[in-house]
Amino acid sequence: MAVRPSRNGKKRRIVVYDTTLRDGAQGSFVTFSVADKLLIARALDRIGLDYVEGGFPGSNPKDEEFFASLAGSPLKRSRLAAFGATRRAGGTCEGDLNLAALARSGAPTWTLVGKSDTWQVDRVLQTTLVRSLARLGQDVVLGLRQDLFDHLTTLSLRYFSQQKAGWIIARLTSDVDAVSDVLSAGMPTLIANLVLLPAAIIALLIADWRLGLVVCLTVPPALILTRWFQRTSHVALVETRLPVSTIALNEGFGDLSTFNRLFRRMIGTTPTRFRSAV
Repeated sequence: MAVRPSRNGKKRRIVVYDTTLRDGAQGSFVTFSVADKLLIARALDRIGLDYVEGGFPGSNPKDEEFFASLAGSPLKRSRLAAFGATRRAGGTCEGDLNLAALARSGAPTWTLVGKSDTWQVDRVLQTTLVRSLARLGQDVVLGLRQDLFDHLTTLSLRYFSQQKAGWIIARLTSDVDAVSDVLSAGMPTLIANLVLLPAAIIALLIADWRLGLVVCLTVPPALILTRWFQRTSHVALVETRLPVSTIALNEGFGDLSTFNRLFRRMIGTTPTRFRSAV
């Protein structure tokens, strides 16, 4: 909404997120009807606030009616946001009623609250920190899929005529799946390992400092070898997959026998040092 200079001299835009329609209704003797919320939302829209949070559509019918009213006549300047929470422990995003209410609201922006305090995770959510992080990642991916699909449906026919269908589908599925794997599996595993590794090293040093020192000395060479293997395997992967994609694009696979013939031909053109990797 406003622009102000930062420390390095570049302009920095300040984004205003207004929560009057939800936080403002939590005061004493304050009650908003659907008509009141619509009037306030239009007033905030005229001011030009970046985001206007409309409420929690999964909590009460009043907020659901509010979002339904704005679906037919959206805000002109502000971006409407719907407030919600991560899915319940033990459930799925597809079967969560609150997330389903967010999807029905039609709001272009979702604001998800996720409990991260250890007491809240243990007592309120009754789950573990790792499971809570994985659940939050699933909710983020669900919103990302919804946003990408909504954006894709607004593109012109010219865009689809210029882009290949396989490329579009890959961006919509494979890329989001990669993000999902990182958030749902990669991040919890990374956090667990970051906690486990120092604890194991400390316990080993306490038990036998000589053996612990030997183990610590093996860590730098292991990291160097791991980095070298990552770079080498990435080059091998690129050089072996490019011929496959070229053949598939130019000739197609047709059937299994055709694929085997083309695959053997690709192996013949692959650098010798990478054939064993294929």
